Amino acid sequence: ERANYEVKPLALAREGKIAADTAVVIVPGPRTDLFPPELDALDGYLGAGGKVLAMIDPPFPQKIQDASLKKLLTNWGVVPTDTLIVELSPIGRLFGIGPEVPIIQQYEPHAITRDLGGITTLFPITRALEVAKPAPAGVNVTPLARTSPESWGETDRQALEQGTAKPDPQDPKGPLTVAAVPTKDKARLVVYGTSNLATNQFLNLQGNRDFFLNTVSWLAE
Repeated sequence: ERANYEVKPLALAREGKIAADTAVVIVPGPRTDLFPPELDALDGYLGAGGKVLAMIDPPFPQKIQDASLKKLLTNWGVVPTDTLIVELSPIGRLFGIGPEVPIIQQYEPHAITRDLGGITTLFPITRALEVAKPAPAGVNVTPLARTSPESWGETDRQALEQGTAKPDPQDPKGPLTVAAVPTKDKARLVVYGTSNLATNQFLNLQGNRDFFLNTVSWLAE
């Protein structure tokens, strides 16, 4: 049984703060960088034990501005890389799924993934996430979901545009982390390398809905 939530947009740039009784704040794939007051509000909310789901799309195929948001997430032990994960999966080809849609079947033990054994999720157009080692002081970071060994993080925009992408020496090789969970004291943060998992187009495919709802439920406690 799922709890019901009152969902409303937050005008952080104008309000400059997040109400303390806010259950979960979702940052759904921003295309432009957050303003300093917005970042300060998020940082303050987390510092007071807030709960945030940050879905950070890759810089491909669209160029996005995300330097400040990446810095905030890095302070929480998750480093969004400037990559697009490519996976040449025979399963994907069988079901007509392109190489820009990694098929996720590898989950780390966590309350969010507890019921996902044997269930596939799709992370369309996603960037790889790196877990900072060592983690920032007081922060515990848990990888949540990883790609297959057949995947890699493509860094060559021109090769992607020309359809000639291949795993080069500088490209990180799979398994690659696509979702991670940093916590500190009462604060909970979940980071996805894409916002597309939760779009209308993909939310009802495979286990995506369960993954997303489990995330929000765990954040909201």
